[in-house]
Amino acid sequence: MSRKTLSVKGIGDPPHIPSFFGWWALFFTLSGCNITSIHDYENKAPNFDPENFFNGKLIASGIVKNFTGKVIRHFNAEIAACWSEGIGILDEKFVFNDGEMQTRTWELTPLGSQKYLARANDVVGEAIAEWQGQGFFLKYTLAVKLENTTINLNIDDRMYRINDDIVINQSKMRKFGLPIGEILLTLRRMPSESKAACATS
Repeated sequence: MSRKTLSVKGIGDPPHIPSFFGWWALFFTLSGCNITSIHDYENKAPNFDPENFFNGKLIASGIVKNFTGKVIRHFNAEIAACWSEGIGILDEKFVFNDGEMQTRTWELTPLGSQKYLARANDVVGEAIAEWQGQGFFLKYTLAVKLENTTINLNIDDRMYRINDDIVINQSKMRKFGLPIGEILLTLRRMPSESKAACATS
């Protein structure tokens, strides 16, 4: 990136006030220099290795934030994960603090080069997941049911393996390109628990 020199005008010169669009151009220029890629983690340990981590029983706890950063909900979850003939199944059950219960079943099909085709019952279309080093990234469109309608939210899932049994997951939610909330959760493997039977859909 080229370095620009900021000149200082004399006292008698009128101050330069950047336009609104000028500020946004500067913001996106600076932001573009700091985009995080999954490949930034390819040499970071421990290796995520989805077929190793997502295998057996897992438990999770997390919080949901709105667009201002305020925590508005929290939840606990249980996940039964297994692999059969190379295909991974993640059966997720969530219980929120207000009593709401949600379920989601992911199917992960290997594509090679540490990538997976990802499908789920409430995900629109298909998504591509990829892992490098300690990171596992997945972007998808989630169909969220409201009282009288369903809306589609863009989800950017980023998981980081901390040790053999713990992963930290950050999920950013957007609508029309604008941030509307965030989910933070911790996933913990329960290696002492018996592994669940695996049945692909």
